[in-house]
Amino acid sequence: MHTPTDTRAEHFQAVDARLVPHVFSPLEQRSLRLLAALLLAAYSVLQPGPLYDPAWAGMLLPSVYGILQLLLAMIEERRGPRAWLSGLIASLDLILLAASVLNDPAAAPPTLLLLVLGAGLAGMRHSPRALLASILISLLAAALALFARSLLAGQDPLAALPTAAATLLLLGLALVFWQHSRRLRLQVERTIADDPATGLGNRWTLYAAAQMLWPLAHRQQLPVTLLYIVIEPTGLKKGRAASMDLANQLMREFAEVARARLRGSDVLVRYSPLECVFMLLDCPGSQADPIALHLQEQFHRWSRDAGVPATAHIGASWLPAQPLALDLMLASIDEALHRARQHRLGVSGAVYADPEHVRNNASLS
Repeated sequence: MHTPTDTRAEHFQAVDARLVPHVFSPLEQRSLRLLAALLLAAYSVLQPGPLYDPAWAGMLLPSVYGILQLLLAMIEERRGPRAWLSGLIASLDLILLAASVLNDPAAAPPTLLLLVLGAGLAGMRHSPRALLASILISLLAAALALFARSLLAGQDPLAALPTAAATLLLLGLALVFWQHSRRLRLQVERTIADDPATGLGNRWTLYAAAQMLWPLAHRQQLPVTLLYIVIEPTGLKKGRAASMDLANQLMREFAEVARARLRGSDVLVRYSPLECVFMLLDCPGSQADPIALHLQEQFHRWSRDAGVPATAHIGASWLPAQPLALDLMLASIDEALHRARQHRLGVSGAVYADPEHVRNNASLS
């Protein structure tokens, strides 16, 4: 079974994207999609398209679209964001766009504005690469639908050019706003003070605390101990990774154990889905082992009582006399934990990593 200390997939950095929600404003997204379906249904009654006869048949597609989007939104609300859910939602948007443009009786189809709506909504749930692919596919579908509609209705294909140009301008405006909001989201990710699942601080909290407190600790010669905790679920099948729900459950309980033992002045941070970093102020490194033993015993007791098999590996280091980067200290503890697990050590208590050895190795390399 792979754990975070076996193979680290990412470098130590200030934000863990796995702990940041990637779907924004789900309620507002659902409301806009349902409103679009309602308006399209009303438009089909007022101006029936050439493909559907009688007029009520034009209401069928927007109605089915609204029902399916509502069901997908309920699934997402219950199970949380999923990549396949976002793919299904985007696919339904694409089908609605193509079918609505194809059935629009107007020479300059107003349903092209669905392209702008779809791009704006896709920007709230897709990565930049997926968003670009979604927009390109939507543009292709809209262009093919316009061409097919012109052929079926015997209209001049150039009649839709002004509306198409205006739609492209609005689409560009939507992309500019998306880029602006993306930069704002990155700022928010770096400034949110806690992890919603556990109430602990996030990585940005840790880096900000180290930047503010470590110079003071150096000047006043205050001991600072760093604990690096890795939670390993032991009841999973070989090769299976822990789900986010299981990770949140384990980390939530470990956070409760830590709050009951540690002081309010200590900085408690959820570093990744199954990792914590605790910065213990005015705490000598020799105290790391009894603290680690207590945390492990309490957590393992809960694990047995709750029937959720898991174990906690704890590494420790301390603030050296001369300044040393936080990333180097975390990497050294991670390596010490990895070596201990390879030799089946460190099951109880803390695995120590001497920061002076890290400094010497870094200076020699």
